[in-house]
Amino acid sequence: MKKTLRIVISLILLATWTFGISSNSSKADIMSDSIFYQRSVYLSGEKSITLSAQTKEVHSRIYVTNCSLYKYVSGSWQFVTSISVPHIATNTDYYVYSISCAGYITSGKYRVYAAFCADGHIASSYSNSYTY
Repeated sequence: MKKTLRIVISLILLATWTFGISSNSSKADIMSDSIFYQRSVYLSGEKSITLSAQTKEVHSRIYVTNCSLYKYVSGSWQFVTSISVPHIATNTDYYVYSISCAGYITSGKYRVYAAFCADGHIASSYSNSYTY
């Protein structure tokens, strides 16, 4: 089961890397990160957020310290709300969690910011934008 989960997460991360879903995290920034191999924030058409990260080695705790929803209004991104992400991955090099944000999204263009933490090292990413 654990091997299957690792394969699925690896495929998600590979697809994210290949297709550039984390649009504002440059590949050079991620490649130069000494802790994170990959991180992804994906906003879906179903108004849910998938947060995933892979570190270069096992860490005692990987979690999201900040997750914020933004809406594009009059030419700039405006803060809508913070989203609580209670999941903490322990003793692993993989993190994945999905959460609904349907209660905060009406019509318009949105994106999500997330800051991942692995044993004190923080790296952030923005999601793709999605228009509802």
